[in-house]
Amino acid sequence: MRRALPARIVLLSSAILLLSLLAVLITRRDMLVGAAPPFKGVLTYHNDNQRTGRNPSETSLTLKNVNSSTFGKLFVIPTDGRVDAQPLYAHCQYSGKWHAQRAVCGE
Repeated sequence: MRRALPARIVLLSSAILLLSLLAVLITRRDMLVGAAPPFKGVLTYHNDNQRTGRNPSETSLTLKNVNSSTFGKLFVIPTDGRVDAQPLYAHCQYSGKWHAQRAVCGE
């Protein structure tokens, strides 16, 4: 003949099961609420559907400071091979000083 489980064990097992389910629901809700924000990046070639290359969020390069008298080729640097990509010219600050950095992708 089978012996019945004591009421204490049944209550304890039920409480553990209920707390486990509650923890799963709370964790699952946090994962759904904490989802990544929608992507707002550029999905087309040249930043827009017209393929003009214009970035409407640009703050440094504006029509006032980019014109034929103030913007254009600054210098020519000879290389020992073919240049495969557009050179990158950037101002970077390290050690408290500003430095002009140039990078070229070549063969």
